[in-house]
Amino acid sequence: MSLPTLALVCAAVPSALSQSREDALPAHAPAITRAELEHHVRFLASDELGGRAPLTSGMERAARYLARALAAAGAEPAGEDGTFFQSTELKRLEYPAVPRLLFTHESGEVVEARFGVDFTLRIRGAARSTEKLPLRFFYDYNHARMPLVGDPGLALFFSASKLDKNRILSEKGIASLADWGLEIEVMSGPKGREPGSPKDSLPSRVFTGSEPEGCELVELRGALLPDFERRRFTHVQLLVEEVPAALADQNVVGRIRGRGTAEKPEQAREVVLLSAHYDHLGFREPARGQRDDSIFNGADDDASGCAALLELAQAFGSGTPPARTLVFLFTTGEETGGKGMARYLSAPAEPLAATVANLNLEMLGRPDQQAGGPGRLWLTGFERSNLGTSWQQQGLGIVADPRPDQSFFTRSDNYPLALLGVVAHSLSSFDLHKDYHRPSDEAEKIDFGHLESATGLVFRAAATLADGSLRPAWLAGMQPEKLTLQPRGSKTQLDRKRKHGGDEEDDEQEND
Repeated sequence: MSLPTLALVCAAVPSALSQSREDALPAHAPAITRAELEHHVRFLASDELGGRAPLTSGMERAARYLARALAAAGAEPAGEDGTFFQSTELKRLEYPAVPRLLFTHESGEVVEARFGVDFTLRIRGAARSTEKLPLRFFYDYNHARMPLVGDPGLALFFSASKLDKNRILSEKGIASLADWGLEIEVMSGPKGREPGSPKDSLPSRVFTGSEPEGCELVELRGALLPDFERRRFTHVQLLVEEVPAALADQNVVGRIRGRGTAEKPEQAREVVLLSAHYDHLGFREPARGQRDDSIFNGADDDASGCAALLELAQAFGSGTPPARTLVFLFTTGEETGGKGMARYLSAPAEPLAATVANLNLEMLGRPDQQAGGPGRLWLTGFERSNLGTSWQQQGLGIVADPRPDQSFFTRSDNYPLALLGVVAHSLSSFDLHKDYHRPSDEAEKIDFGHLESATGLVFRAAATLADGSLRPAWLAGMQPEKLTLQPRGSKTQLDRKRKHGGDEEDDEQEND
């Protein structure tokens, strides 16, 4: 389950994860069993997978495992090109060499700045090296000289505050500096006058493919500043090497085709989407001198939901063919803004217009006493549709979300579907345990007896959708609508931040 404003920075996964061997699946049993659930959770939440951060070899290994498990369950591929995989546009970009910055002095001497000590670098879009570029200095009092059109053959420096620079650009109607060859900025404050610390190279980063292109931003500091500000440097050249990592970021999608019923053969074309996210937070190097656990295993969040979803696929694949078509979706990127679900919605395995419901499985691994204890679940947005009440009338142990102030309905992969009109909810038993988004979310803390009962409960609820006996519907006036975003820092945004759980100190720790 994600926090909407959470920024995640994950290091590369351990080299042990580069194995290409096939990981063992549990012994197949048509029934939902504790042994299979435990096998799935312990594998997905193992240290070997390094916390399942997108675009890591551990995440790829998890994707292959899920695909093989879906095939063994009897699901057919519903991804791209006859596979179980649906790729996203995300790429991990790596920087094998230290960026180099070369200044030409008015004397003709070439001075090389040291990365981390004399300058830092911000990449805008795909990294670009430059030729030897002439330097152009612009000041806040003579910005009329600044061209309206950028010149890729020039490096640009504003002797102005960021506020004044933005004002200048706004006055001239310049929305972007993308067309310039390079932008140079002086680091502000006293520390900008001091040397920094040497850096080996740029850390790898995730690139969306739709990220706006722009000239690179060099931030100068330390010993080079006096000669730079006195305009004694005439030219500058940036050399940066960028290599896409050979890793894919992908959803895993399978399908069991519906057969309809004798009375309603058209139900075969209706779709029930069952989902869980298989990504988590990766791992973070411990602070120097510390030996703390650094792997965010994500056993409850959301290896437990993935394990349950695999067992649902197996149970439906082993029984009577469903009336409605079932799609089993394991999303990537839920923890980083829902990129996997957004990718699915851009090219769904089955038409969204035919998708009558989505049940999203989030954190089923520990019982919640406020929901009634072991074997019982709560439904986000219970009051919004007819599903929760219908299941209660059938004696199923599903209750309303006991913590509506946490806004769980909006915090997982069901919500984008709900905004599109699909009756979409998450089922969970998350009890706000302290291991949420911490390395301590380990398989040893999962209550596998509860998980077995909870998965059986989900199966019985999903069966009422699969067999066509329950027609999902929003209740009058309860279908969610897209919210208008408020300016950053507004009361509405601050209220939403408080609603989305955790204290601000914890959120800042996650942003390290």
